[in-house]
Amino acid sequence: MFGYLYIKSCFHCLCFLFFCFIVHPGVFLSGQALAGQDKLQVIVSIAPQKYFLERIGGDLVQTTVLLPAGASPHTFEPRPSQVRELGSADIYMTIGVEYEKALLPRIESLHSDLEIAPVDHGIEKIAMTKSCAHDHNHGHNHGQDRRHNHGHNQDHKHHHHHEHEYNGLDPHVWLAPDTAMLIAENIFQSLAGARPDKENYFRDNYLEFIEELKSLDQEIKTIFRDVAPESRFMVFHPAWGYFARAYGLVQVPVEVEGREPKPADLKELIDTAVAEDIRIVFVSPQFSKRSAETIAKAINGQTAVIDPLAEEWDKNLIAVAQKIAQAAGSSQ
Repeated sequence: MFGYLYIKSCFHCLCFLFFCFIVHPGVFLSGQALAGQDKLQVIVSIAPQKYFLERIGGDLVQTTVLLPAGASPHTFEPRPSQVRELGSADIYMTIGVEYEKALLPRIESLHSDLEIAPVDHGIEKIAMTKSCAHDHNHGHNHGQDRRHNHGHNQDHKHHHHHEHEYNGLDPHVWLAPDTAMLIAENIFQSLAGARPDKENYFRDNYLEFIEELKSLDQEIKTIFRDVAPESRFMVFHPAWGYFARAYGLVQVPVEVEGREPKPADLKELIDTAVAEDIRIVFVSPQFSKRSAETIAKAINGQTAVIDPLAEEWDKNLIAVAQKIAQAAGSSQ
């Protein structure tokens, strides 16, 4: 009899605990889980944005990247589940990559209250031309002439004011420290607008990150110290125009705006490589290596991988700078 009453009592206790968990699950959550609920849920388009966002947002943001590793932002199409997931986010931070062109109208239709923050706002895009020459007048300072200020009198709920360009302009604005400074400022503005009570926290992180970007810029300049101005490097996908501009280089793309080169184009590229004594053709993990390997074989050279979408953004830029500097040295 006692055993029966004991089992019955335990059963009632378990039912009560189950009821409490269903009605008040927060009672059973750990402090860490509760803290996670307080984080801003931010979705970004590409992995480098995650690096920027976590440097500025710190422990107050939870970041999700839409683009899977190895996928190309020029051809990617988000899954329906990813589009639905955007509805639970606080902010979607766009950066002007190609797949956003089709995605944004879907978001505006399904999640009209979602804040959309274009972090490429205010960056003057350059053309994805066959030869991205260096702009001698381009500066590296983070001054007020960049049409930004640090006030917060603007409306951060700028859902549909997109400045993205998809007509032959280069979207790879995250691949140079100077343009990354503008991206960082836009991220700071968006986070501070979403959480005004944490503005000082975001500002401190933002200013610290700006100093890191300045140091990174100087480190890359040191890497290119012995590289001749206007040195050319050949790359399959022309993602490095802003990087080339920042450091006095010229990228020679094999592919332009997603098109494989025709036989006549390949011959011209091979002639250019021979004339410039180029021995390395750079490729990206997201694109075919076939044309690059054809050129490398014709010039008795080789291919090397540089990734425009690496999440460890700062280390990646240094590694890319070292590879390009070594390639330039091998052609001198």
